[in-house]
Amino acid sequence: ISRVAGDLIRDSASPASLTLARLASFVAPPNDAVKLTLAQTLAINGREAEALTILDSVSPFLAPAVREIRFATLQRAGQHQEALTQAQAAVALPEASLFDYARLGDAYSRAKKHGDAAQAYGESIKRAGKDAPWNLWLLYGGALDAAGDWAKAKPALQRAVELAPEQPGALNHLGYAMLERNDNIDEATRLIAKASALRPDDAAITDSLGWALYLRGQHE
Repeated sequence: ISRVAGDLIRDSASPASLTLARLASFVAPPNDAVKLTLAQTLAINGREAEALTILDSVSPFLAPAVREIRFATLQRAGQHQEALTQAQAAVALPEASLFDYARLGDAYSRAKKHGDAAQAYGESIKRAGKDAPWNLWLLYGGALDAAGDWAKAKPALQRAVELAPEQPGALNHLGYAMLERNDNIDEATRLIAKASALRPDDAAITDSLGWALYLRGQHE
């Protein structure tokens, strides 16, 4: 029952997931995996306070999963300062993971502390090593860009595109950042045009493409 509830969370966050998770918790009240699923479903259904209370009862052996769900729940509840405090505490732990540093980057980004966010994302990439995924490079490059460090942001964003050449978000982010700095308009337009071809109904990408064409003098 708990696994079905978890599948519903991933699929559509259906209210049925909460019913099933509740049922699973009645059948196996001490089961920590069931508690985690119930906490997630409660948070997704707007009952964040209950979710946080349940997380307090989960075994310390599942601390990494608890930290992840607690952070998401606090963010969902609008408790962004508390989420930042939790993320800062997590990276101070001896067992802090790349995911803890990535969440700290997310918290700093939301607080518009872009330099701190870049540092946290950079540490996450360092811990991931050669397996660092494209979206982590995109977050790192985006934070550097927002912090005004284009010299470091551009290669990070280029790395994201290199790892995921068919990802419209990465293509558009790099292309638009280049447009903003008048940095190789032709290449920026190529990147954005490819993003638009991959995701033609995305309004943000279409807007980027329009701006690129305008800068090239193609006003019509």
